[in-house]
Amino acid sequence: NVGKGPGSRVQDLRAADPHRRPSGEPPPLPRELGRSGKFFLLLVAYFTLALVGFLLFPSFEAFFERWDHTRQRWITELRTPGLTRVMLVVNGLGSAWTIRLIRWGVILGLVVFRRWRHLLVFLGAIILTEIVAYNASTLIARPRPLGIEILTGWQGYSMPSRPLAGLAVSAVGATYALIVAGRPRSIAKWVIGIVLVSLGIA
Repeated sequence: NVGKGPGSRVQDLRAADPHRRPSGEPPPLPRELGRSGKFFLLLVAYFTLALVGFLLFPSFEAFFERWDHTRQRWITELRTPGLTRVMLVVNGLGSAWTIRLIRWGVILGLVVFRRWRHLLVFLGAIILTEIVAYNASTLIARPRPLGIEILTGWQGYSMPSRPLAGLAVSAVGATYALIVAGRPRSIAKWVIGIVLVSLGIA
């Protein structure tokens, strides 16, 4: 730039690529829906169709009950003392204390790092999930498994499972709020999926 006048420098700046002046604001939230987002939307669609089927078609409900009862019989035939102890430990993941610990840990972490948008979304997701799970369970009023010996405490109706829904929204919310995008978050979501399936089996 030696020998160039003020006019030349202004023209060079105008010809340069446009860039945004750093303002200290956080980057915008991603608007693309990944594979996990599409999978969760598929689960929501499945739950919605099942809910409509239960409410409008009694024959569909009776078929589902027979198929579900047969599957539960298969699972109870696998019971052994050692496996039962393991499943009781896994069942503790859906306890109220476990869910509260996850939620308060995420809330404190977001407050410390001053991530207010994530905090509001996290709280909103929890409130919405609790409302939907409670109203859906009272609307369907599906009984607990008939003729199946329950080896641990059970509160509420059997569908949807409010502890499973609470653990799911808490764990997924913690993943998106506290774990960076990329491979670490993908691994965390796979771990959450395995935990939720294990809890459902337990």
